[in-house]
Amino acid sequence: WAQDGALSDLPIANSEDDFAVDDEFDIDEDYENFSVKDPYEKYNRAMFKFNDKIYRHIFSPLSKGYDFLIPRKIQGSFNNMIRFASTPKRFFNNLFQKKFKSSFIEFERLLINGTIGIGGFFDPADRVFGLNQQNEDFGQTLGFYGVDAGPYIIWPIVGPSTRRDALGLGGDTAFSVFTWFSIYDVESQDAFRAIGIVKRINNYTYNVRSNYERITDSAIDPYI
Repeated sequence: WAQDGALSDLPIANSEDDFAVDDEFDIDEDYENFSVKDPYEKYNRAMFKFNDKIYRHIFSPLSKGYDFLIPRKIQGSFNNMIRFASTPKRFFNNLFQKKFKSSFIEFERLLINGTIGIGGFFDPADRVFGLNQQNEDFGQTLGFYGVDAGPYIIWPIVGPSTRRDALGLGGDTAFSVFTWFSIYDVESQDAFRAIGIVKRINNYTYNVRSNYERITDSAIDPYI
């Protein structure tokens, strides 16, 4: 979980794409090449313990109840829709980083999944056409232009990040479809807040819980 936000190959725990699995990423092989700036380790360890209790005693029971009520396939489809809704974030951040091919792939994915995929409910762009999601966020864009990652820091509830990625999260929020609709459609604000809560529960259940428990339960020092 101690991941340096300066490293664009690592998943950053700041968005709904945080925990997408990259089959080419070998954490055992690559971790040795990375160093993590952790000047606030004493605070971070305390916050890690606090968050761990929240995860295990609140998030996990809620997640298991959600798991019981919502079939896995429905969770996967909802996960697809959330990822589809975050297309503007990936499109623009690839564009800002001059990854024009990746931006075009995201545009193609938008057209295919928005039509054949029934509004992102399915992901034929990946499964049928081999167009993989091009994950980039605003924190990585800041890094592309030379902004230092800054220290590793663990936020209450939100979890691990860096100073740069905390700023990047604000930029990614500006690209969020949910942000746009919640601002311009005042009457729907409560509905979008509810969707945001369900989005986080679904992401934790579908992508995070089993990996988090597997990693921390087997670790000698879960913080590291």
